[in-house]
Amino acid sequence: MSGDGEKFENGSSWANYPEREVAHIHLSEASVPAMRGVAEAWWRHRAGKSNMHNDTTNHNVERDSRTFAEVRRAYDHVQHMADEADSKLYVSGGSVPYLILNQDSGRLHDDLDTVCDVADMGKLRQAFQQAGAYDPSWDSLTYARDGLDYGFEAVVDGVPVGIYPFSFVDGRLTQYSYDPYSHQCKTKEFSLRELSDYVTSYETADGQTCHAMSLEYVKLTKDRAGRDKDIQDSAKIVETGLLRPEVLARIKIPEAVDDGSYQRHLTRHGL
Repeated sequence: MSGDGEKFENGSSWANYPEREVAHIHLSEASVPAMRGVAEAWWRHRAGKSNMHNDTTNHNVERDSRTFAEVRRAYDHVQHMADEADSKLYVSGGSVPYLILNQDSGRLHDDLDTVCDVADMGKLRQAFQQAGAYDPSWDSLTYARDGLDYGFEAVVDGVPVGIYPFSFVDGRLTQYSYDPYSHQCKTKEFSLRELSDYVTSYETADGQTCHAMSLEYVKLTKDRAGRDKDIQDSAKIVETGLLRPEVLARIKIPEAVDDGSYQRHLTRHGL
């Protein structure tokens, strides 16, 4: 790759940009001039400096600055939009056990991530558009060169909400995700005995239905991350009493798919 010796503001260079992560990025031809900006954003993220969300109405929204009550309000609105669109959105991440237990987490949150069947993405985009919560600049379809849908992000009640599609075919689940700040598109694939091992529905303590990533998968990812908030969330998952030992024993952390498309893109344009 040419330009390996060029230094960024933080002293890093293209030579330092990890190939295994680069390979998962898919960008449109129009994004070629922004390659170095993407790399800078990646390094800022790795350095913990990229702590802003670009709200379409407020460009200085701090990460980890939303109370659980704010996240819960956004969740309720998002679920209402999904219901109106005759679709299912499964909430994921650390908020899941607290939503099920109907308890405040007592800590600040970054955002609200959800996953859904790829077949529902069209209806969900339309629902967010009708609610005035959709921005095409935060949509993977604006940037992905391969024609695949990696999802989009929106801001609901001041909370960034990620909507990421998955497909499940012949015991193989493919999960797509997208970073609207670096335009990074990722794919993870893994074998799955049943779709309910990955996403399912729970009855909450206040008698509602919560569509969510399975507690087993949330716990698996939390235990692997091991930060203080992850340890707290993992303990809260156990507190629900809803863990299925047989599912926890058979699931594994999904592996990223390395198709090299981004590397070929850089080479073709001499970057």
